[in-house]
Amino acid sequence: MWIMNPKLSTWEDFLNKAKQLINIKDYNSANTCISKAIQLKGDEHILYKIRSSINVKLNKYDAALLDCQKMIQLKPEDGDGYVRVSKLLSEMNNKRGAYQICVIALKKVPSTDKYYHIIEKLMETYKGKRKNVNKLLKSEVKRFKANKDNTNFNIYNNGCSSNNNRIQNNQKNYFILPYEILSRVFSELRYRDLYYCMITCKRWYECIINNKFLWRDINLSNLSSSRLCNSNTIQFIAKRSQNMLRSLDLSNCTAITDGSLRPLLLYRCNGIETFKLSGNSKITKNGIIKLLKIIGLNLINLTLQSKQVDDYVIENIFNSCPKIEYLDLSENINLSPNCFLGVYNLHRNIYNIKGLRFKNISSICDKTIQICAALFPSLEILDLYNCNMITKSALLSIGSFTELKDINLTGTAMNVPDNILLEDSFLYLFEKCQKVEKISFRQFPILSDPSIEILCGFCSNLREIDISYSINITDHSLNILSNFLKYTLRSLNISYCPLLTNEGLLYIFDRCEKLTDLDISNNPNISDYLFKTFKNSDLPLINFYASNCDRITGNGLIAFIKKLRDTLLFVNIDYCHISNSTLNFIYHKFPHIKFSSKLEK
Repeated sequence: MWIMNPKLSTWEDFLNKAKQLINIKDYNSANTCISKAIQLKGDEHILYKIRSSINVKLNKYDAALLDCQKMIQLKPEDGDGYVRVSKLLSEMNNKRGAYQICVIALKKVPSTDKYYHIIEKLMETYKGKRKNVNKLLKSEVKRFKANKDNTNFNIYNNGCSSNNNRIQNNQKNYFILPYEILSRVFSELRYRDLYYCMITCKRWYECIINNKFLWRDINLSNLSSSRLCNSNTIQFIAKRSQNMLRSLDLSNCTAITDGSLRPLLLYRCNGIETFKLSGNSKITKNGIIKLLKIIGLNLINLTLQSKQVDDYVIENIFNSCPKIEYLDLSENINLSPNCFLGVYNLHRNIYNIKGLRFKNISSICDKTIQICAALFPSLEILDLYNCNMITKSALLSIGSFTELKDINLTGTAMNVPDNILLEDSFLYLFEKCQKVEKISFRQFPILSDPSIEILCGFCSNLREIDISYSINITDHSLNILSNFLKYTLRSLNISYCPLLTNEGLLYIFDRCEKLTDLDISNNPNISDYLFKTFKNSDLPLINFYASNCDRITGNGLIAFIKKLRDTLLFVNIDYCHISNSTLNFIYHKFPHIKFSSKLEK
């Protein structure tokens, strides 16, 4: 990475430095350097020419178009700027705009210019691809010829028109956004919204249909309408995007079948990096296997939550997806405890899997985790939510994941076997896995203060902790958490912990400097004393949950909000003893904060 040299003072120095950086292909630094030169010399044609080339290398086509526009403004007789604009528009699948630029350029550029013949060739190329030129384009060319002495060129306008004509047109049509701005707006929309935009008008339809960049990330999840999500929808998307498609989410698209996925095979959509398939009951096991053989080449993130997924599908995943890193197999009830054994026996390779999720799979057991430890030593995310066959013995295998950062053990059977203490298992696990940043121990009745002390003693990078429903946790645990994690803890859930009191929470409020989310719901010992006593007004708390805390009243809540009014955005006080008049006062006093305040259960 190039660092700004204080010896560079003139725009020529920055220009020469940028050329050196381009030669070593450090385009980001070259862009910074040439931009500094433009600040010093904003009317130099060559600077915009070089920066447009750099932006093309960085795939910043909008910025490149702006630089080419400046080139044309500085030297309207130079054909280089027109050629660059035409090629950029062609690259963005705006063939009509590219052809139009060539028509305008032939009127502006003298025939002696070296780029004149290049413009002619480009024009013939576009004309060959578009034999039937749009009537609107012809009318714009005629209008340009009639008013060529009074025209003001702008590459973002659909043609050149005189100032008078532009005023008249604006009286009829308010403002027609350029294609580039429309594309930027459309890129922020979901597929449902794109669909309705396409049927709005012909111009929007052409802008959406001809821009492959809009079809890189498609999310069809939760589209219940069969009109919006069916076989024709998949065929339309595959035909538009082809190998440009990077992300496809088909979650809960109940109308999708094996036949619906065939267009992905036909149009070779093998550039997909993220694919999600869940709640699709009509897709069979063979359909999934055939699909993975085509799209699996570059697949990195795969979500398969289907009843059709079994051990044979797991084997095909690792045969067809060499780059797979994140695998979500939640809700797959047909998986056996030996679902990864076939992969282990067949290849005995080490895979670069970084994330595994087994939510709500009752068949996943200690043996499954033991096989995973041999196959995926670089695992960073492990979700065992509600896997009730996982016991304390599995913690020994989990300790093999030394790169582990996120672990969810909620709903596991950590009360067995009886001959192994939870503290001993934690001691082995967290001595090995010291990089853990996020951990969830919901509904852990046997979790105790010594377990929390072991956890905090080894894992100094913890950011998110969920120990709700831990009936044995006391204020001592909060004292330990606030001491060891005062500079890292961001989110803490300690709801349904009946032994916690105001004194323990004062440790958290006064010591944790980066805490943004806190849930203390359903703790009967928490009262207004906590809110009136704590003094750390610099606490960056954003979301606060205190539902079902019977001893919290309106006075305490107002005192609390006044101390943290600059950072708080959401407060949940459902079923607390707060009157309607107090709530109305709070709503008007702190309008920037969102409240949830249900009064009846």
